[in-house]
Amino acid sequence: ACMPSLVGSVMCIRDSLLTVGETSKIKGEIVADDVIINGNVIGCVRGLKVRLTNKARVQGDIIHKAIAIESGAHFEGTVQRSDNPFENVPDKKK
Repeated sequence: ACMPSLVGSVMCIRDSLLTVGETSKIKGEIVADDVIINGNVIGCVRGLKVRLTNKARVQGDIIHKAIAIESGAHFEGTVQRSDNPFENVPDKKK
């Protein structure tokens, strides 16, 4: 079975959707307009809409405009609502 993993930041620019698959592991910052997490993330997540599915495993802070956390998701960290979750992120100003 393929288990893709990434150490580093993922930054998607302009009307972006980033989906972290069930077998994926990301260690670093995620920045995208829409973020759907099905896999494992260690690090900060920034997005206008962030969704943690029941398969999500997240350790870190989430900065969002809107969030959905499904029953069964594992989350350890802080959640902060912001009208501009991309504030102080280079090249991702709205």
